[in-house]
Amino acid sequence: KIFPEKYLPKHDWSLWVDGNVIVLKNVSSIIKDLEKNLVFFASSKHPIRNNIWEERRVCIEKGKIKDYEISLINDQVQFYQDEGLTLESGLTENGVLFRKYGVESLRSAMELWWDQYQEFTKRDQISLPYVLYKKNICVYLLPSFKQGHNKFFKKVSHKTHGKLKLINYIDTHRLHNKICCYIHIVIEHLYQLKQSFKKT
Repeated sequence: KIFPEKYLPKHDWSLWVDGNVIVLKNVSSIIKDLEKNLVFFASSKHPIRNNIWEERRVCIEKGKIKDYEISLINDQVQFYQDEGLTLESGLTENGVLFRKYGVESLRSAMELWWDQYQEFTKRDQISLPYVLYKKNICVYLLPSFKQGHNKFFKKVSHKTHGKLKLINYIDTHRLHNKICCYIHIVIEHLYQLKQSFKKT
């Protein structure tokens, strides 16, 4: 997630997509827009929270971090505050990341992001705003994953995404594999049954 240029070289751009995010359409227009505006980094705006202080509170309240990490995340946020990060720093969701290759300031920012990941908590939503602020990286904010707000990406549960991958595999191979063909027929019947129940 942090070093795409290192492990996937010979490209102009990279796109990181989390396991619970579905790509709905071609994203080349986003890249064209980024290049037009000379912006080399893009992510989606967080749909609910606005800064790392709010994110820290939710991480603690909802048990997104272990008990022994609470003091660590408090130290982390305090360090970023001491470094000059403000409430207006913003918060990204990080389920989608566009990055331009060959940009030294962005390479340096990713190195710092890795350092923060190693030193503090593994909550990248906490560390990334500090990294972008510290390295003066301009961020192109994509619409959030709220229903209907983002026409390029859709966020689903990890369990749902696994089911969709299975259905796509079955649909792709049904003409060449009898078992997949039978499963596809069963899924079609179940879907029609579900739709009929909805109407009643």
